[in-house]
Amino acid sequence: MANITNVVQVGASVYRVSVTVTSVTIISDPVAYVSQTSVYQEILSRAGLPSTLLFVAAALTSIRTIGTTKEYALTCTFDSTAVTASGHSHDYNTLLFSLRESYRDGPTIDLDPLLGPVIISYTDDSTDFFRIKKDTDDLFYVKADGDIRLGGNLEMFLDGTFDIGTPDEGALLRRPRDIRLSRDLYIGGDIDAEGSANFYEGVEAQFFAFTPQTSNPDTAPGDRIIYWNSIDNNLHSWDGTVDSVIGGSAAPATGQFTCPLRVQVQDAVTLIAAGQVDQADASSSARVLGFVVSKSSGTDCVVQLSGEMESFPGTLIPNSQYYLSLVPGQITANLGTLTPGSWSHTLGISKDANTLVTRFEIPTQI
Repeated sequence: MANITNVVQVGASVYRVSVTVTSVTIISDPVAYVSQTSVYQEILSRAGLPSTLLFVAAALTSIRTIGTTKEYALTCTFDSTAVTASGHSHDYNTLLFSLRESYRDGPTIDLDPLLGPVIISYTDDSTDFFRIKKDTDDLFYVKADGDIRLGGNLEMFLDGTFDIGTPDEGALLRRPRDIRLSRDLYIGGDIDAEGSANFYEGVEAQFFAFTPQTSNPDTAPGDRIIYWNSIDNNLHSWDGTVDSVIGGSAAPATGQFTCPLRVQVQDAVTLIAAGQVDQADASSSARVLGFVVSKSSGTDCVVQLSGEMESFPGTLIPNSQYYLSLVPGQITANLGTLTPGSWSHTLGISKDANTLVTRFEIPTQI
């Protein structure tokens, strides 16, 4: 006996019927039982639905035992479409399965264990091998050249040999993400976020060409740059605070400044205001600007900002590192003369007893 518990229309011609089948004997396959014409016709009659509806599918939702009676609760789906749910048609190129709204997740294809697997092949010139579409959008496809697309994501399974300096170079690598890179890479190629890589064989980084600048092109405090200054023909560095000369082929750069009377030729000086310098010493973190090379008056001086200082006649220890002293304006090769809390200013290395090759580094506190 079939008792109807609910009837819902889920489509223009699709109905879902909740039914309870009662039996004093065990029904081994309730779904197959309700799919019989005599049984589903009884269900249609009890549900008040046209007898012309066709059985599409059924799902067993529960089984319970009441004494000697078994109750099987099922949800049955019926459709008025003339083609049955299991029917299909095919020609040389296409296999069509008729889908019903009630399926939701589509039909299931069971393979015979003695005949599987499914083999899909083609003999024409098409590049599409297997494709599933929704309207005009690709949901999934496999192409003959090895591409697999799932929605908007594309994977390539191409076989190929990649010689890029790996220990096993020449091995067969099946996916780009499997490539291991060695340290011996050439510049001029790209590795992008999606796993593609391009290298231009034989293009090796040998030099960098600087575009001449008349002044520091970037004086932001947080930036660190190197640039070529076309005015003094020197390579400059900017450490976020100070613009320094780090090398070049021209004569040493100099500048005209005002200064106190106490400043002497050969003194190391620091900038105290625009166009003004004073003696530098290691008690302060104020950086050394350069060395005084001449004075035209008691309060006017010329400061050498970079290059080789040749104004130390016989007073230097050759090949020694020199630092700013605690004595104003003076330098020392003995870092031990500085006291705790003072600042270590590296100024350069002595080329010989007369010449200091300047290199002003950022001071560090002792």
